[in-house]
Amino acid sequence: MTRASAAARGGYSASYPAWSAWGAWGAWLRQHQPATLVLWGKYDPFFVVAEAAAYQRDLPKAEVHILDSGHFALYEKPDEIAGLVSDFLRHTLGGQNAVK
Repeated sequence: MTRASAAARGGYSASYPAWSAWGAWGAWLRQHQPATLVLWGKYDPFFVVAEAAAYQRDLPKAEVHILDSGHFALYEKPDEIAGLVSDFLRHTLGGQNAVK
């Protein structure tokens, strides 16, 4: 399914930063600066890679990874994602033994 066909069926919300909720969500992110891990599928037909820039703009310390996958990145790259999540939690939690 292409972005155009998904949009025609109502299954695609236009560009992520343009979502009506992004204004309030982006403001909250900018104010609170939570530790953030963004995993993005390079070949996702619904959310293009350029949309990850919204997170990078509002959360300059966000850890952003563009994966060689599509929309179902967790299914396509489970080992890679598990490693990224584990590493993120380890350094976010300050090296605690919470992640084994």
